[in-house]
Amino acid sequence: MENILIVDAFSTGINYIDDVVSRNYKPIVLYEALPEKHLKVFDDWRARVKNKYKDVAVFLDEQKTFEETVELVKRYNPKFILPGSEGGVILAMQLTGALGLPGNDVKNIPNFTQKDAMQEGLKKAGVRYIKGELVNSLEEALNFFDTNELKGCVIKPTHGAGSVGVRICTSRDELIRNFNEIISSVNMFGEEIKLLIQEKIDGTEFIVNTVSYNGVHRLASIWKYEKKVVEGGGKIYDYAISINSLETGCTRLVRYAFDTLDALGINYGAVHGEYMVDEKGPVLIETNCRPMGTGMSAPYADSIFGHHETDNILDSYLNPEWHYQKAREPYVTYNHGVIKVLITKEDSKVSVLPILDIIRHLRSYHSAELSGALSGLLPRTIDLETSSGTIFLTHEDPMVIHRDLEFIRKIEKDYFGIFFNNDNFKIDRPSNMDSIESIIKKYKCVRGVIILTNDNELNVNAVVVNEKSISDIKHVFNYGIMDLTNVTGTEEYIDLFYRLTNHIRKGGKIIVPLRSYWYFPHTVEGIEALCEANNLEIEAPTVDDKDVIIIRKK
Repeated sequence: MENILIVDAFSTGINYIDDVVSRNYKPIVLYEALPEKHLKVFDDWRARVKNKYKDVAVFLDEQKTFEETVELVKRYNPKFILPGSEGGVILAMQLTGALGLPGNDVKNIPNFTQKDAMQEGLKKAGVRYIKGELVNSLEEALNFFDTNELKGCVIKPTHGAGSVGVRICTSRDELIRNFNEIISSVNMFGEEIKLLIQEKIDGTEFIVNTVSYNGVHRLASIWKYEKKVVEGGGKIYDYAISINSLETGCTRLVRYAFDTLDALGINYGAVHGEYMVDEKGPVLIETNCRPMGTGMSAPYADSIFGHHETDNILDSYLNPEWHYQKAREPYVTYNHGVIKVLITKEDSKVSVLPILDIIRHLRSYHSAELSGALSGLLPRTIDLETSSGTIFLTHEDPMVIHRDLEFIRKIEKDYFGIFFNNDNFKIDRPSNMDSIESIIKKYKCVRGVIILTNDNELNVNAVVVNEKSISDIKHVFNYGIMDLTNVTGTEEYIDLFYRLTNHIRKGGKIIVPLRSYWYFPHTVEGIEALCEANNLEIEAPTVDDKDVIIIRKK
């Protein structure tokens, strides 16, 4: 069995392992040495990958010298070598060159990894570029700002990913405030910062993902970014939405992306390119010579585009003629997709993740990556690495996607505790709450009533169940009443709420009295969120509905 070597299988690059196995090759994963000041997320990912694929892949570590690493890799005689993340790009290309395998020329490595060299490469090729300059001091940065008469600028590390260390400065004063913070830090790979200052381009940001072999480029996918600028000038991801039909400006965008690859000498492999489109047309923000990140699973990408990037890359190397043919076929999609990056407004302690129990009821929900929240501490989001997690949505109807996305954004912004909480919420118990008997009488619940309760003393003319006996119920009812006054936690409450609604027929009603929702996170709004996620309709309250929420099953 022949071997295929992946340098740093991380995030979406993990898909390489299964794809290599499915083609009857042996995956060899080489992890490069990390500097002392690297992000802990790299260690966590590596541990998870090694545990999951311990019986499938061979795992190697970069040696002390490049020559020793080359000798180690030679023992496995790889058919070719591919980077599985941004951190693995340089080593993968260097090893490819040393072993004489198909790949990009190592002399062009700065064009692939250094944001200043990328723009210089475009300039030399006569392709539109963003004006910028490497600076070592605040004085140099201010000189660039003043000389070019800029109203705004961007400062960023020359090497990085995920908007880590990027600052948007809308004035000279903001440049002064942000400069020293960035220049004294390290990038996401633990390297000392080399700082680039650029003119600020305002427009719409797109992702163009491509696969190349021997200089023939194939469009893999297009996404549109929505980002936010947070306090301090950091730019954070909000969401990316798939482009299924080319909109105005996209034809020029794709052509420009191919021109960019040629200008930078990118002839092989995956490129995750980020571009801004303004009134002058497209311009490159940065290229990343590896698959698009976000931890996107192969089944998710397949559901939208009918393929995924690691799959395409392997097949282009294994069967170039197939690649040449596919490069000339039309761009086709099968579903719409949205990648929602969760944003935390402030540092938060978390012990419970009700978000999963809620969003799995969304019609477009596909999957979620919330490993960062498992630590129990969520930092304020200032870049991709400090996000709360990622939710992947897909559906054939773009309106369904839009509805679910706006629901997530609303809860994230205004009712964060519904998605993430520590189950320590304490609200004074209201007085004068209606009894279940009076609620049944008031709302004339007389035909087919089920009551979910932990009140052992309840004596009414209805089917009465508790959190255990509800599992034995096989019928549907006209009315359901949720009467839970002693639940162990948020996740159990959500689970029981949805189990009760499953036993209500279409057109039937669920009544949640104050005595049941008074301690749920965000109380009324918390119940509304459960309903909105599951397409349940909340009836507008009448003058008599002060202490209950009435829900109709659509």
